[in-house]
Amino acid sequence: MPSGGHKHYHDIYRYDDGRKVMHCIARTPGDLFINGDVNCDGTPRGYAVVEVDGERLSWYYKPAGGKRDMQMRLYAPGRTNSACVYANVWGYDTAWSAVEWIPASGGQAVAMERTQRTDPYYEEVLATGVRGGTPTNTWHMFRVDPGSERGGMVRVTDSFGHTYESSVSW
Repeated sequence: MPSGGHKHYHDIYRYDDGRKVMHCIARTPGDLFINGDVNCDGTPRGYAVVEVDGERLSWYYKPAGGKRDMQMRLYAPGRTNSACVYANVWGYDTAWSAVEWIPASGGQAVAMERTQRTDPYYEEVLATGVRGGTPTNTWHMFRVDPGSERGGMVRVTDSFGHTYESSVSW
């Protein structure tokens, strides 16, 4: 491993005492070993934005150079060596809605299964020959078997009512 560098993980902690919820999120500058735009869990380089309205706090993860609604990255079956579609939803926490898969054909939405695996994008960055850290299994990864579908959309709503959607096809 190269000396002098370190890496960050994207962690979310919720402290709920029945009256207040406190949320802390680590800044994620990307894996410094590779000087990349992604952390070893697949979270893009970025930071938390905390909005204050009187005594009400809300927050979201803001990828550096990305838009506010960029809260996930999707992976088609051919990209993962699996029959499943994967969604890395880096801002996800247990107060969010279910992560849903909506088939392109207009079928009924189904809840995606939460799973742990490494992030395919981070693996692809390392495969280019860049020296880097080891891909990390992430707890904010979801999967679904799309059956015969050739595309669809993933939708999730955060704890403040903001809905995020992203599409994938193959």
